[in-house]
Amino acid sequence: MNLLRVNLDAQVITKFKRRARATKKEVLGRLIGTQKGDEFFVTRISYPKTRSTASWVQEQKPHARPRNCIGTLHSHPNERFSFVTPDDIKGSVLDGDRVFGIFTWWACGEHLDFYSVDKLVMDVVER
Repeated sequence: MNLLRVNLDAQVITKFKRRARATKKEVLGRLIGTQKGDEFFVTRISYPKTRSTASWVQEQKPHARPRNCIGTLHSHPNERFSFVTPDDIKGSVLDGDRVFGIFTWWACGEHLDFYSVDKLVMDVVER
């Protein structure tokens, strides 16, 4: 079984985490980068205009994907464990994401996981 690996620019993911922790609503980012075989290289995150609450986030223009978009990352605020909802999977399939991530955070901790619709994920490397 092939495992997927996500390579993240440390400054890029730190900015996403700060943005997510600054609100009690879900935050959505588009992962911009490249894929080489079973490895993803995320070089930046773009932030589409969204509507959101503490339990969901929706793009206002869902078909306006940036060039080199390989997937999405969104937050689950004030959750103590990471989980994927059926809507997370459905949204990623409809968006054509090759990889998607969920940043879960609470008052004194955080967790970041990445998933793929068809492969076991993954090794995450912040560089």
